[in-house]
Amino acid sequence: MFYDINAGFGYPIGDNHDDEWPMFQATISTCWPALAPGSSKEYNMAKMCEICGKKPMVGSNISHAHNVTKRRFEPNLQRVRTVREGKAVKMMVCTSCIRSGQVVKAP
Repeated sequence: MFYDINAGFGYPIGDNHDDEWPMFQATISTCWPALAPGSSKEYNMAKMCEICGKKPMVGSNISHAHNVTKRRFEPNLQRVRTVREGKAVKMMVCTSCIRSGQVVKAP
């Protein structure tokens, strides 16, 4: 038996369950109101520097026996209160941007 992925959870092809399907649907705005379009809060979930754009890199762990496994090199990000457009805002910034003076810390 074949199943239609657009029809819902495990309903066979040809069955009309349109009246039951809306109770399973959820939108981003109902599950996560802060992520809805037009919300006042913005979330930056990526592990990325907001100044220079530094992201995680992929590399390898190499053991003494030369066993190779994948790993991630994460940037050293710090949450810093900075001045942006005259307001104090918290930003995720890498330590190289803090040391180089690209970030103005809020008082």
